[in-house]
Amino acid sequence: MSGTSFLLPLVRPTALVTGAPSGIGKETALALVAAGFRGGRHGPGHLTRHPTPGRDVFDLDVVSDKSVTALVQQVIDRYGRIDVLVSKAGIGSIGTAEETPGSCAW
Repeated sequence: MSGTSFLLPLVRPTALVTGAPSGIGKETALALVAAGFRGGRHGPGHLTRHPTPGRDVFDLDVVSDKSVTALVQQVIDRYGRIDVLVSKAGIGSIGTAEETPGSCAW
């Protein structure tokens, strides 16, 4: 359509980064915000009280299915969708899968 212009609403993509209070998770969250993403991250209580501009902080217990489901719903309720998920939260353990007790395999 020659001569016709369409103005589309600009909607920033939404990212959710778990394990973002420090290290790779934090740097990933900062890079996504710098790239124009909006979104949230999970972190301990002190992050909730002292959030970083451009990012919301949500509580999450990564070993609780109920907590994970609630976090996803909170982000969708706030932003309407999740475009990118970076899952950096977790625990470390040493040993092979065969040697890891079932209670540690979540």
